Amino acid sequence: MASRTLAGNSRTNAFSPDVIALMFFADVDQRESFLRVLSSDTSMKTIPRVLPDSVPNKLQPQGEGFWQASLPLSKDEIDNETMFQLFYSLGFGVAV
Repeated sequence: MASRTLAGNSRTNAFSPDVIALMFFADVDQRESFLRVLSSDTSMKTIPRVLPDSVPNKLQPQGEGFWQASLPLSKDEIDNETMFQLFYSLGFGVAV
């Protein structure tokens, strides 16, 4: 998802302005998913705001301008809420 799309989506207002792109992928066998964030802030002093406030400090620095969060794919209600909020903010509808 490019920054132009992020800027034009009212659901993404919670994203910090330094977020350029988001990448989501999953390892179903390991029951783990990952969110990578490309940030224009290469100083790495501030963690980009992309996850709900209920998920503090999941993003870890991976290199200049890159951050990554590991999100478990589990039956835990808290983890499911995080995934629903993330997908909604990316413009995906979620039905249960």
